[in-house]
This record gives sequence, C-alpha cells and structure tokens, in this order.
Amino acid sequence: MAEDEVGDRLAAANRRRLAAQTVHYALKLFGHIEFSDIYRLDLRSIPPDRVVGDYEIAPATHADIEDICVNLKRDEPAFVIRDLWSGKHHCFLARRDGRVVAYNWIALSAVQEEEYRIELRPTDVFCLNAYTHPDHRGRGIHYKLLRTMLEFAAGQGKTSAYTLVSVFNRDSWKSHIRMGWQREFSYCYFRPYFVPGRLPWPLTAARYPARLDWRHHSWFK
Repeated sequence: MAEDEVGDRLAAANRRRLAAQTVHYALKLFGHIEFSDIYRLDLRSIPPDRVVGDYEIAPATHADIEDICVNLKRDEPAFVIRDLWSGKHHCFLARRDGRVVAYNWIALSAVQEEEYRIELRPTDVFCLNAYTHPDHRGRGIHYKLLRTMLEFAAGQGKTSAYTLVSVFNRDSWKSHIRMGWQREFSYCYFRPYFVPGRLPWPLTAARYPARLDWRHHSWFK
C-alpha cells in the first residue's frame, strides 16, 4: 500500500476517533458510548513477513494456555482464555527464553468476542484478542504473530480475515491500517447508567460478521 494512501487512512481514522471522543465526553455523565470498527483483509494478499529477533513463534499447546492463564497478567479473566481453547479456536504465541511473552487468537468458526457474537462464512476467519507483555512491545511481535495467523488461515483455504478494533484504541487501528486491513463499517452502541443492568442500546444495525450480544459477553460467567 502506498504511503500516501496509508497516511490518508490513518488521518481518516483519527478524525473518527476525535469525533467519537467528542460524543463520549458529551454523554459520559449518562453512560458509555462505544464505536467499534470492523476491518477486513484479503488473505490472497498477505502482507510481507518480518524478522523479530530472538523469539520463537509457534502454535500454542495446552501447557502454554495454562502458562498464559497463570503467569501473564492480562485484562481478560483466565476463563476467557480457557474457553477459547476448549472451543477449538487457535492461539499462536511468542516465546523468549522458554517463556510465553505474547499471544494472538484466531477463530475459524463462530465465537463470542467480548460483547460481540461473531458468525462466519466457511471462507472467512476472525482475529480475536491479542496480548504482548509490556517488556516486549515495540519489537514487531504482534505483527509477526498476526501475519503467522493469516498465513495459517490462508493455508486452510480461507479467503478473508476480519477483526474488530475500538475506535478509541489508537495503537491497534494504526497497526492494522499499516498492515493493509480495510475498514468495512463501524458499529456503535450506548450503555446508559440509568437502565437496570446497564444493558446497551444498539445505535447501528448489525452487519456481517458481528452483532452485539451483551448478555453473552465472554467475560461474564
């Protein structure tokens, strides 16, 4: 992708972020408003590989999943990781000195990604949550893991990858845009503080492959 096109798309994404922040600050006394961008990548045109130095990149094993749950401090509860694994979704990770320092997940079938339900066509995959230990960020590990997953999906005969990024997560959408992902649409909902259970109100229609499904949020048990 040409640098001018990347710059234009980054600028457009930043304008969406600033507009979303304006709405957020206007409504924050009444609830939380979320804007989530759905991105798509053509798996017939995977971005170039990168060298990440002294890291081992490999599919996760059951022992790795337990290591992640016990030893890596993340935002999501440990049962989210275990549920993804038991659901037969795929995890790729980076090791250094025998320790897991980063991971990424990819789904080839239906999955709950936090508050969104993801339903996929047989030709598609969905890239899920990712984490890199703070001491190992800025070294291209996330890019390497994501590209490894995309290559894996293409090898399974899949043709399109999707993912979801909050418009407020600047670092994430910057890396996806630079990698060549294209925004498909934005999903918006408002979660009012004055409603019992604080159940969110969808403000945009559901579109493939994601729909809001707050009651089955993957962090709820």
